[in-house]
Amino acid sequence: MMISRDKEDIVKINRMRSNAGDYIKDGIQDNIQNSPHSSIQNSNQNSLHNSSQNSFHSNIQNRSQNNIKHNTHNNIQDRIQDKSFQTHIFQTDSGISLAADYFAAGENRKDIAVLYFHGGGLMYGQRNDLPGVYRQMFLDNGYDFIAFDYPLAPESTLGDIHRGTEECVRWFCTYYKERNDMITPTYVLFGRSAGAYLALFLAKRLKELDLPQPFKIISFYGYYGFEEPEFHKPSPFYLRYPAIDGSILERAKGGAPVTSGPMEKRFSFYVCARQKGDWPLWLAGDGNCPADFSLSEMDLAGLPPAFLTASSSDEDVPFRVSKRMSRMIPGSVFYPVYYLEHDFDRDTGRAEGKEVYEACMEWMGMNENGLK
Repeated sequence: MMISRDKEDIVKINRMRSNAGDYIKDGIQDNIQNSPHSSIQNSNQNSLHNSSQNSFHSNIQNRSQNNIKHNTHNNIQDRIQDKSFQTHIFQTDSGISLAADYFAAGENRKDIAVLYFHGGGLMYGQRNDLPGVYRQMFLDNGYDFIAFDYPLAPESTLGDIHRGTEECVRWFCTYYKERNDMITPTYVLFGRSAGAYLALFLAKRLKELDLPQPFKIISFYGYYGFEEPEFHKPSPFYLRYPAIDGSILERAKGGAPVTSGPMEKRFSFYVCARQKGDWPLWLAGDGNCPADFSLSEMDLAGLPPAFLTASSSDEDVPFRVSKRMSRMIPGSVFYPVYYLEHDFDRDTGRAEGKEVYEACMEWMGMNENGLK
């Protein structure tokens, strides 16, 4: 029997995930709570294969483990005065305002940008969700880093969401070319979970739209569609949470576009959809088929090289999905971790997360000389 919950109980459900993840810790607190751009967010409620892969992992294992530098932007004044950090607001063709946080690399800039899309089941999440210590690794290695908002479900459908991410790349191409006086920008698409799905699908769409292609793709515990059986039946993992009444999704569906969704306000949306086993339907929207927003084997075969990682005990997105993609995407590398939660990198004190990002940095540096 479905339990009807009042507003106080829904807030409690939303906080369960935040508390379990302990996101607000170790210098990440500034990223999530004290961002000088929180007012902008609130207003937007409207496997190299075979021998190649073995060689790659051998190189990683032989590397010395360096200390990861923590984010130096630990207070609002630092960020305001730091010209290497800027937030840009732009509008899509449909009039939706989106924000992009631009972090410029230092003296060792490579004129290569990493375009980042956050996770959250396409229903919640914010562009500043990547722990600063990991973002700083990209910057220290010479990569500019740009984190984007995008429309969220159920207020927006998958079609709207994808059009939003396409507009993000259009904006980036124009801005980056002007800022750096270049003809064609070189960039990498990076996403975690739902953001990884968006990056993969976006790479396919950019080819179809004849827009500049990404050099590489980074997929952390992502997926390439909605065909997995686990997505179409009640999730045992999310059924551990108190039951949430489906009316919260009905009330939000078709409302004013939302482009930034704090976990404490919208995590219950995702829990509800996974408890009922109809999550893909809420994303696709009425009359649309989720399969139409999935990548085929042929689509994956046409993507640029990808770095993929996932945990063997992932209870949210099946581990086999990333493993399968590593076989289908040419020149890809799969770096698995074992017996950890879905977003294993959220705890910045855990060695596995640091090791994966170090491996990713090693992979990022491959074949760069051929770009210039």
